[in-house]
Amino acid sequence: MALATADRSSASRNGGRACASVGVLAAFMAVTSATATPSSPQCHGAKQVSAPVVQAQRLRGGQQVEQGQMEAIDFVFADRATVPGYLGVDCQAELLEHVRSMNADRILLVTEENVDKSHGKYWQPLIDSPDAPPVEKIVLPPGDAAKSWEHLHELVRWNFDVGATKKTVIVAFGGGALLNVAHLYASIAYRGMKLVSVPTTFLAMHDVVTSLKTSICFDGRKNNVGTFYAPQKILIDVGFCRTLPPAELFSGLGELAKNACLFGRDHAEGF
Repeated sequence: MALATADRSSASRNGGRACASVGVLAAFMAVTSATATPSSPQCHGAKQVSAPVVQAQRLRGGQQVEQGQMEAIDFVFADRATVPGYLGVDCQAELLEHVRSMNADRILLVTEENVDKSHGKYWQPLIDSPDAPPVEKIVLPPGDAAKSWEHLHELVRWNFDVGATKKTVIVAFGGGALLNVAHLYASIAYRGMKLVSVPTTFLAMHDVVTSLKTSICFDGRKNNVGTFYAPQKILIDVGFCRTLPPAELFSGLGELAKNACLFGRDHAEGF
């Protein structure tokens, strides 16, 4: 997976993945600190440059990206797909507009219990909007419990019960496990439906979305049923990290540190 900046120029596969990590890290640091963070690489084509991040201000088309705005990025999955992505902090209005603008006949929101308790109202402005399509929601169990054959079957049955068509947009809203099963469901219904990925955990924001892998756990085995499938958009609001328990944050930071060690040089400077 590779990622590029707002000019949508593509980068190398590994360099881009590192850029995805440091981009989310920069926004995360802005969420957790009101002061300037250490300089972190930003991606300009395949070149890495250092730039300080202050109070979630980043660059979009040569201009600062203020809190509430989203920076445009590209997720380039080798020769498989290029997915437009958008990254910001407390960017609810712009994120919802990205979903609304897809001209769906209805929106199917797939989430899980913990996320629904903490962020269920996040989608209320879209639900209440007279210009938006109908929004249907299904709530799965948290964690790997959602990644079962039974819940995959439940999603497919729900899909047709609510009258989904090929113009319907599925929104996967949750952590890594929820994204896995929701993406798998999107990949098989109608042989592939429009999909938007909205990760809510730190790990999912920089690791899960940098892969096209979908999966469930079947017959006691881990991730043994799945596909490769690209969403139409990846929308990241790092503000969701505020509600994560410390263990979840350290899990995400640990994965970032591992990637930094693997890529080395400029990528490891922030650690």
